[in-house]
Amino acid sequence: MVNIELNGFDESGIIGGKLRFVQIGMSSICELRPFVYNLLHFGSLTASKSTIRGQLNEKKLEYFRAILADQNIDVTCYDMPIDVQLELIRYFTIGEFCKIANIREHKLINAYNEADETESKTLLRTAIYKLRKYTYPHKYIESYLKSFAYRMIFENIQEKSRLYKNSKSKDIKLMIFVDGGHPFTFWKDEFLSKKESTGTFQHDAISINGVSNGDEYFPLINIAGNIATIINYVPQAIYPHNIIEIPKIEEEIKGEFYQNFSTIYDKPSFSQRILFFGDIDRDLQYSLPFLIYRENNIIYEPFRMKGTIKSFYKAFKGDSSKDLVIYGKQRKNSDDESKYKECEEYGLDKVNCDSYKGKFNELLNDVFNEAKFSNLDTVNIQKIDSRINRIKERVNLSQK
Repeated sequence: MVNIELNGFDESGIIGGKLRFVQIGMSSICELRPFVYNLLHFGSLTASKSTIRGQLNEKKLEYFRAILADQNIDVTCYDMPIDVQLELIRYFTIGEFCKIANIREHKLINAYNEADETESKTLLRTAIYKLRKYTYPHKYIESYLKSFAYRMIFENIQEKSRLYKNSKSKDIKLMIFVDGGHPFTFWKDEFLSKKESTGTFQHDAISINGVSNGDEYFPLINIAGNIATIINYVPQAIYPHNIIEIPKIEEEIKGEFYQNFSTIYDKPSFSQRILFFGDIDRDLQYSLPFLIYRENNIIYEPFRMKGTIKSFYKAFKGDSSKDLVIYGKQRKNSDDESKYKECEEYGLDKVNCDSYKGKFNELLNDVFNEAKFSNLDTVNIQKIDSRINRIKERVNLSQK
């Protein structure tokens, strides 16, 4: 039997300030434990970063200390020092200025002055697409820094794994989930090949998965994001817990990393996506990607539809054939009906959220059982039970 350890990663902070990264590790046997703490401290299965920021510092500390006190959960915190940030930004900025100048000279000017009309349109379209990422430069730069940080954190991932440290068996596997999607894990194949060549571990012994919006939809990433937010907004929370500084990197590797990141950022990449629209209960919606993963081991990247399906694919690109649409009751004064028709046009698989209520009910029962097996006292277990029953009542599920 393969022993599986789950690892979730998320971050909090901005460039030029405190950039904190958190790694959460636990056995797959305890995969529902994050739901327990969210229910107990925040009253819902998942907690957004805005929810965390809105809590009193005392409440934030209670949550953080409860996680640290759980012997089944490993918490590792990382800090990206200002000097490391500045060094990377300098390298990044110089490279980007050169690229912009090159695009301007060889794409735009040549398109107008040398090419015929058809070729001009093609070249201009390419240039416009490549310049699109500069519309939100802070996101582009922060993604670069944070992706680099994750790459450095992973360099010695086996040393932070309780499973690897305590097991001599080869029947072990690390399942890793990183918030932010492909831009934060684009380097994984190169990384895994390197580790396999040095005999650190076999390629198939570790699975690295970037998940867009994972901090709200996957419990392990959610708990990492909660703690990252807490230690940024409540600095005293980190003590006496150790925080590890992310080191600098060799010039050659840094240059290669920048070139690869800059290339992939122009090409959005997703595994499989869930598109939500309509009236869906919050706890049900935010549990569905994990619920589906738990059932059939497929990792969907979740998106709540804000515009049309056409506008979504124009913005995010990617193969729509593997995507899944989950919809709820049509809302008044909305475009839900037109979205439903668009699903037909795009040939998307669509499922009514009500079809998952049975599995959702089972998940809630399992979360309650997880609470009973945890180190919580009777009073807190009763609180969990009460909050789960409120969710069931709201979603029209059986109470037991």
